[in-house]
Amino acid sequence: IPRKDGIVHLGLSHNRISDISPLLKNPGLDQGDGLDLRGNPLNDEAYKTHIPALQQRGVFVLFDPKPSGEVIAFADPRLEHAVREQLGLRGRPLHRSDLQQMERLDLEGKAVRDLDVVSAMGQLEVLDLRATDVDDLSPLQGLRNLRHLRLLATKVSDLSPLGEITDLQALCCGNPSITHIDPVATLTNLMWFGIADCTVNDLSALAGLGELRALMVRETEVSDLTPL
Repeated sequence: IPRKDGIVHLGLSHNRISDISPLLKNPGLDQGDGLDLRGNPLNDEAYKTHIPALQQRGVFVLFDPKPSGEVIAFADPRLEHAVREQLGLRGRPLHRSDLQQMERLDLEGKAVRDLDVVSAMGQLEVLDLRATDVDDLSPLQGLRNLRHLRLLATKVSDLSPLGEITDLQALCCGNPSITHIDPVATLTNLMWFGIADCTVNDLSALAGLGELRALMVRETEVSDLTPL
């Protein structure tokens, strides 16, 4: 690419590029130019040699951190597709470091069932599972940074894995097989709670939630409002 007057920006994001050595031979990339390499399966030489050399020439390079940790094996291909889509990564295996950087994961309507690898998303703050086939929340147990969780129209019946996520601030859930909300009693930082379309008939678990600011109870078996 011949350089002309003015700043050059070369956008190469989200392809299958591993070898960027041809860019080093291009005199058109120089001081003040921009290069976007995000979302590419860059090889080791790109990280060790080529990107630093371009930066030394004054090129502003955007690139993903070099992946580290073990390669992640997904039990549910629909979950892998959703994660890749949100990370903007294709053409290379996903590593633990890729998952560890995720702060949000939107799976609404994706027909995902198995959340196995979500346990590796230690920085996850927002998780939307609405209208999925998820029935087991145990992979969420160690997600200490999780703040917002949406579970409406899932197949979840057991909320007990949420009991230790004490910094959770917003939770909505709904499924006919949910019969009680006892695990919610330990979520003392909960500010918004919603329960719908289930057979819950007792709100006693909410009595000690002093931070609760908004409550939605709809299409349940609740008749006694004393806990409120």
